[in-house]
Amino acid sequence: MPGTSKGQIVGTIFFAIFLFDYLPAQIAWSYLWTLIVTGLILISVWVRTKDTLLIPILLLPFFFRLYILLKFIGHWRQVIAGFLLLGVGMAISLWKNSIKRYPK
Repeated sequence: MPGTSKGQIVGTIFFAIFLFDYLPAQIAWSYLWTLIVTGLILISVWVRTKDTLLIPILLLPFFFRLYILLKFIGHWRQVIAGFLLLGVGMAISLWKNSIKRYPK
């Protein structure tokens, strides 16, 4: 990418490694605070550089830890999937209702 320097990429990779090491193996409140701080850093980096390459690099530790945590709660997959489908159905229902109620 023309706007991304090697230093920014290396710094982002090292910060992602730090995040991966910082996040605990169990679900804890530090996930929430780390996600908020990382989100603020992502927003400030994007506003400053308008570069989207660094965003997935910083989100990788969360996806890796999420995968590891999902292995621990594997027996809850059907329950979680049911609630996700229920939420999607509710969103579609509300969207269709708003189209009927407020036509263009």
